[in-house]
Amino acid sequence: MKTNLTFSNLLVKSFSLLLAFIFTFSLFLKPVKTDARHSKEFKIFEGSYQLLGNQNAFIKISAYVDQLTLKESWSNNEISFKQKSELSFVSNDHPDFTLDFARDQNGTITQVVAFKKDVWIKMKPQAATVKLSPAEIKKLTNAYQTIFTAFVEAINSNSDEKIQSFLKTHMDESVLKTLTSENLIMRAKEMYQNTGGIERVTQSPIDVTTGTATFKDKKQGNLFQMNFSVNSAGKIINFGMKE
Repeated sequence: MKTNLTFSNLLVKSFSLLLAFIFTFSLFLKPVKTDARHSKEFKIFEGSYQLLGNQNAFIKISAYVDQLTLKESWSNNEISFKQKSELSFVSNDHPDFTLDFARDQNGTITQVVAFKKDVWIKMKPQAATVKLSPAEIKKLTNAYQTIFTAFVEAINSNSDEKIQSFLKTHMDESVLKTLTSENLIMRAKEMYQNTGGIERVTQSPIDVTTGTATFKDKKQGNLFQMNFSVNSAGKIINFGMKE
């Protein structure tokens, strides 16, 4: 009788140990829980961004689970960022490298400010081949001819008042708010000082798909190109120069 009791106790103890082992082992088999919510939410930040005032500089932002990765077009360097607040991120390795996103009234991300000063405009996805109807081409051609003609007059005036008038008429408020009229007037007057005035090369047609026109400076006769991106209202939302 004593032997049977001891054997029963042994069975109970062994069964308890087996249950404990199974429970512990199941914890290791449990899949690692990732924050899928972050991965989905961060998708809104993905896309290509163009530097305001320099249409030759681009960055690409991608979302990976709980962080963003920024890739520079000029170096192919990739930098990872962790979230600080809903629209703000900071580099994992460089605390001074911050990203502050902005969105419109519909919740769509429109731009990001890097280092608290560099403004990057989010680009709209483009089809592989952009096909414009004859009516659209005519409308854009007229719009760009008006803008570029006014641009030449503003630069060649070298006048704060006339440059300010050009900005107020043709520049979107978001650009004026970010770069300020004072900064843009200074840039325009620097262009005049460096070129002695400009004229559009009419033999080279305006590329309405990119908003590009060719110019010649009066001082040296050098050719360069200006790019203006416009919104649906025909207001300039970005610009750049290429020699």
